[in-house]
Amino acid sequence: MNKIGIKAKPIRKVMIAGGGTFGYYLGRILTEARMQVKIVEQNEARCMELNELIPKAMIINGNATDKQLMLEEDIETTDAVIAVTNLDEENLLLALYANKVSDAKIITRINRLSFEDVLGDIPIGSTVTPKDITAEYIIRYVRSMQNSYGSNVETLYRMVDNQVEALEFNVDPDARVTKAAIGELKIKKNTLICSISRNKKVIRPTGRDSILPGDSVIVVTTNRGLNGIDEILS
Repeated sequence: MNKIGIKAKPIRKVMIAGGGTFGYYLGRILTEARMQVKIVEQNEARCMELNELIPKAMIINGNATDKQLMLEEDIETTDAVIAVTNLDEENLLLALYANKVSDAKIITRINRLSFEDVLGDIPIGSTVTPKDITAEYIIRYVRSMQNSYGSNVETLYRMVDNQVEALEFNVDPDARVTKAAIGELKIKKNTLICSISRNKKVIRPTGRDSILPGDSVIVVTTNRGLNGIDEILS
């Protein structure tokens, strides 16, 4: 990332706005990863619960859209700001403010998709939409159940307004892609084999590499509806 001019820094200090289900699970995971976590929650009773549930996190009772409170809690020096309250308006306001006063990585939860086209034009960082995440899990499950090759779709993400899919496949022993080196395979147009994971090592594949049974392979493609790794072949 640094070599191509994109600033990348380790995340150590995280501020989470919203102590609901999202905030709780995220806070727990991040504290277990030894990050310094602050959770800003408006409901005092919920703050008491979070204080017991995540003792390693700092729980702050207040409104995440309160400018003075955010400044007092050092939003200007935090490494990441994650807005996951139940109100899109609050999440957007906090994200815009964080973008203005800090260099933090910003993640914004958006529930309503009616203004999805507009969101791409405003600086609110990465957006997370629960409905999209749920839909991707359902699609992944359905494809895995329909797959006749045994090379299951482990992960699926849609990008660029759903025009591109990134998929992760587990490779079955009988998969046809294992029969030759990648450079010898006839792969469909607009399909890229991005990485191969083998024995906990990540391989950036070249034409001389081969896909082996048991590998986990990530593919990016504009060909929609792939159900198995062999379907990348023309």
